[in-house]
Formats: sequence, structure tokens, C-alpha cells
Amino acid sequence: MQQYTRYLTIPLAFLQSIGMVFFINYLLGGNVIDTALPTLLLSAFVMTCGSVLLMRLGELITEKGISNGVSLLIFASIIAGMTQKIYGDVSSSSSLR
Repeated sequence: MQQYTRYLTIPLAFLQSIGMVFFINYLLGGNVIDTALPTLLLSAFVMTCGSVLLMRLGELITEKGISNGVSLLIFASIIAGMTQKIYGDVSSSSSLR
């Protein structure tokens, strides 16, 4: 079952990455990202490869027995974002004085 889930994740990630390219292009005014087919496929391929890499990294962390690997990666991402947010808040509040 886990193998089927892994194989189903790849086409879903590819479709989602295509949607992300169009959405980012829409948000930035429509002229920033080239949506020609080769560029679109390359962007989707790179994002899908990143997703597969993170999925495999999470599996390796789980296999080593550290914890649930994917949850640990999500936690690390949240902590990294919080650190940047706190730094930005402290920087902006110190410039107000």
C-alpha cells in the first residue's frame, strides 16, 4: 500500500506544480513566467523532483528511527519560517524607536 501511495504522489505533484506555475504567473501579472510548453514542463519537472527528494528524505529519516521523517521535515520548515518572522519583527520594531 505504501508503494502505491508513493507512486501516486509523483503524478499528483506534477499536476500541482503545473498549477503552481500558472498561479504564480497570475499573481505576478501574467508576464513574469514564460508559460510556453518547454518552460512549463521543465518547471513542473524540477518542482516534482524536489517533492520526490523530500519524500525520500522523510522516508530515510523514518527508517533510521529518529522520528516520523515527514513530520520532522514539516516541523523544521515551520521553525525556520518562525525564525525569519521573529527576526523581521524585531528588526522592524527596533527601527521604530
